[in-house]
Amino acid sequence: PYASATVQYREIATAVSQVKKVILPDSSIVWVNAQSRIRIPESFGNLRKRELFLDEGEAFFEVTPNAEKPFVVHSRSLQTEVLGTAFNVRNYQRLDRVVVGVQHGKVRVSGNDPGILSQELTASQQLVYDTNTNAYSLGTVASEAAMAGWREGVIDLYEADINELAQALRNIYGVELKLGAGYLRDHRYSLTIRSTHRLEETMKIICSIHHNQYRRENNDIIIY
Repeated sequence: PYASATVQYREIATAVSQVKKVILPDSSIVWVNAQSRIRIPESFGNLRKRELFLDEGEAFFEVTPNAEKPFVVHSRSLQTEVLGTAFNVRNYQRLDRVVVGVQHGKVRVSGNDPGILSQELTASQQLVYDTNTNAYSLGTVASEAAMAGWREGVIDLYEADINELAQALRNIYGVELKLGAGYLRDHRYSLTIRSTHRLEETMKIICSIHHNQYRRENNDIIIY
């Protein structure tokens, strides 16, 4: 466990194609996606806030309401604060962005520096924060599956870039997607990836979108 002041944290980590369901001391539920790390207090006890740290990866939160004790998720330079709601935070370090999406209820997203942003999101809204530029955009969650279908082994991609596609393949199959040509970086992908499908089946679908081919070298998948 980690100690911060007098707070004891335990770290929960997940592997390839592993999703964990964790029940917190206040009966809130956290679903932790593959290849993620989250720090959770051993007890909320007399703490003023219920604070968690999503250091890497993605998690879906179903929060037990408690107006006296706000629930806060830290993800790189963003904090997402709620009283009682269900929401998803994606914070994979390789993606250069943090995405917060709300299933129901309301959350407030703010930056480490006061005034970077402070936005309230309600049902089916999402915020995308660019960690390189500190810019952010507001939009609508494409679908329930797009936000948190990963809990059932379904990843719904819509106009996803190559980095998002690579992260999905990394999470489900544990492989690294590599590009055989630079121009492939501009391609966008809309498809559903299911953990019940073999890698070969999924790669056939991916390659059919832009008429590409692929080959496997050890743990690398090279698309060309």
